[in-house]
Amino acid sequence: MEDFRCFSPELLVAQNVTPATTRGDTTINLELHPWASAQLSTIYAAIVLKEALGYKIKFICANGGNGAVTRIGKGGSAHILTELWDSNENHEAMRKALSRREIVSVGELGYDGLAGLFVPSYLEPRYPDVPIDVWTSLKLPQVVSLFAPEDDTQLIAALNLTQQGEPFTPPWCSKWNASGQGNTCIDVKAELPQYEKGMLQQFIMNMKLNLTISFWGLAGLSSYIDAKHKQSRPIMFKFFVPSEFLAKRQESFKRITLPAYTQTCEATNTFSTQGLGDFMCDFPLNSIVKVVSPRLASSNVEDLVYSDALKFLRAMLIDFQTLQTQLLQPLASGGQVADYTDYVTPVCALLRNQTDTWATAIGNAFVWEEWEMDTHLRNVIIVLFSVVSLLCCVTAAVYWKHRKHLAFRQASARLSVLILLGFQVGLVASLTFVFPVSQAACTLRLLCGMLGVGSSVTIIMLKIHRLDRIFTSTATTCSSLCFTTSSSKGSMVLFGKAVVLVAGVALHPGLDISKDVLVSQSPVIRLTTLRYCGTFFDYWSILAVTILIFAQVLYSLFLAYKLRNVPNSFSEKHEVVKSLVTFVCVFAVITPLAAYAWQEDSFSLSYFLTSLALCLLPLVNMVQLFAPRIFEFYFKNKEQRPPPFDQTPGVQMLNYQRSSERAS
Repeated sequence: MEDFRCFSPELLVAQNVTPATTRGDTTINLELHPWASAQLSTIYAAIVLKEALGYKIKFICANGGNGAVTRIGKGGSAHILTELWDSNENHEAMRKALSRREIVSVGELGYDGLAGLFVPSYLEPRYPDVPIDVWTSLKLPQVVSLFAPEDDTQLIAALNLTQQGEPFTPPWCSKWNASGQGNTCIDVKAELPQYEKGMLQQFIMNMKLNLTISFWGLAGLSSYIDAKHKQSRPIMFKFFVPSEFLAKRQESFKRITLPAYTQTCEATNTFSTQGLGDFMCDFPLNSIVKVVSPRLASSNVEDLVYSDALKFLRAMLIDFQTLQTQLLQPLASGGQVADYTDYVTPVCALLRNQTDTWATAIGNAFVWEEWEMDTHLRNVIIVLFSVVSLLCCVTAAVYWKHRKHLAFRQASARLSVLILLGFQVGLVASLTFVFPVSQAACTLRLLCGMLGVGSSVTIIMLKIHRLDRIFTSTATTCSSLCFTTSSSKGSMVLFGKAVVLVAGVALHPGLDISKDVLVSQSPVIRLTTLRYCGTFFDYWSILAVTILIFAQVLYSLFLAYKLRNVPNSFSEKHEVVKSLVTFVCVFAVITPLAAYAWQEDSFSLSYFLTSLALCLLPLVNMVQLFAPRIFEFYFKNKEQRPPPFDQTPGVQMLNYQRSSERAS
């Protein structure tokens, strides 16, 4: 269908339909089954989706409805199946799949499916005393003698037919012989063994019918029946309605009347193709439904994500009469479809002649736009980023400039500067939420966000570890306490985090995923395409680093508890504990709020809250960790300021002693 065009531009304009041009490479995969009604309904949907709605179309071929739940489900390759018979799967399995949203039903197609046993109508005048269209007659010797002796050897050879799978033979029947010799039962011709759900086999066994079953494939069965029909010879076969073969031969064959169907009877079906079960009634009428992958539907079945496509699919109906007279009958020429275009031609003619059946269903009255963050929230984040970033830089500069003063040195000035550096890196991640999404932006968000927060937590852990070494360590030598001013172990932890993150991003780069979101349905359908970087659980590296950060916070709180008896005059302990509590509180409060906003499709709010968390962390920590010392240093009387470290009495005395020793 790549080059085929059904709708002229004039026809589309007349229907107020303008195919979308903003979808780019958006492709919908339709599952295609090998029988005519399924192919016709699939092509019907494909033409509208491609030419009226602007999607790219791809067909995924399958042999039937068995396994459709897997193929249409979340991990499958197909998106849409227009004709699913509820008998193709165990009813309970189908119900569970629908309830668990492994597949999503978008309504019935408009016609039902029914299996049955058929015999030629032309046999009635020849044998007026033999009621061949009632199931009870299948036990009569004269009916068996009418069908069983048929010699089909030459016919099978001429058509080059071969049986598909093992035939079914009840214990009281002889194995069917194509020559007719020795046959004691009527052989029922059927399509494929995988289409059998055990109902006919169980019916034969329970009713003691003189029937066997052989399988000839889809095309083989049609050829077999057509050849016998042309020769006006007896044949009994199992077939499904609707079908292109029977559509043009409605008067040529009669369906055998079976005991009335009941739900109680159907419930006795064990699906045993060996006849082990209690099924003994007519075949059930199968409702045919249209199903789509949950990837195309939102969490609410009634909401539309691919809004125009699903709106059309929900409204798509083909009644049985239309299917028979306008779609199937033009196909039925000798039981075979000569060319692929034979399917497209009648569908296209129907769509052109009955535009009201599809044009009003899609309407195409929708606005499709790229998602953008709310302008006001974006401006707030930009301003907040600028202010906090400036404060980080100023605070770091002050600490570095006065790093030799006791007021800053006793608070490990170098570690403090590194904390501020980590905050600054994390702030870069907050800014990525307000700009268009790309793979580079996603990668930057992952690395900066996790490395910024991770490094800050690691260095804060080093500060509390430093206090623990000073106040609880039994070491008495300088070499034993040198770790208190070094960050070698912290560097190892940071390096490990960086390796995990870089490896994770290299193996699984920042995702650039499209998500189509329904904004409103009235008066026009408004859709927006959100591009995002995947979810938290899409990245094993983020998960690993998050667990490590959480472990560091717990370890730091444990060390803080050990230092509970440290004199209150040593204020850094309280500052570090407040900082850790801030980390926990910010993420404990904002993370669930951001996740809830995302689930409610409030993406601007979700992004704003995430960016707010990344900005609040450094802002609150600067107030708790750094502001008190800066205030003390700049706003106390100059005489009360602590002297530089190298000018304190203790250090001066130590230097004097060392110089005296060198002189002696």
